Amino acid sequence: MITVSVPAKPYVKRFTEIRFGSPANLSKDPAVLSLFRRCLIKPSRRRESEYKKLPPNIYCHIIEVIISEDDFYRYGWELTNTDVIAFGKTIEYETKKFMRSVVAAYELCMTRKAAINKFQEDYGFSEDIWPYETILKDFYRSEASYAKEVKTVFADTFLKNYNKNMDNLSAKWTKCA
Repeated sequence: MITVSVPAKPYVKRFTEIRFGSPANLSKDPAVLSLFRRCLIKPSRRRESEYKKLPPNIYCHIIEVIISEDDFYRYGWELTNTDVIAFGKTIEYETKKFMRSVVAAYELCMTRKAAINKFQEDYGFSEDIWPYETILKDFYRSEASYAKEVKTVFADTFLKNYNKNMDNLSAKWTKCA
């Protein structure tokens, strides 16, 4: 098994472990695998002057990503700093989308603080990986659109299932009478 080491933010690494395992097997998500493979095949150097050095206090964790032997021999195993940032931003977007969905769902039946704490506990995002305050700030920023949409979808699904179950119960009660 051949792996590529990719620097990442702590919470991005944790989400990658949750979603893809450790080492990360990106074949579970063809879009992410395609992006990663593109980074190997056609390295981007567009912003290399801006990203001469990745900030070690931000990109302080390493994600091990599995690549095929064919990709290794054809395209190599190195990513430019531009590609590391691009790949990291893609996974970070997915991470935040996941967090917002889970916290919004939890928030249907508990306070926001309890919902965020439960999210951190359930998915292993400790304070040193993804601090409560950082999650709260991001959730506030996205709340106007994203959280309300998630809550509406959950509420609609709940009501649809509730009505369906009530119809089934009503049918059973009618048969018993």
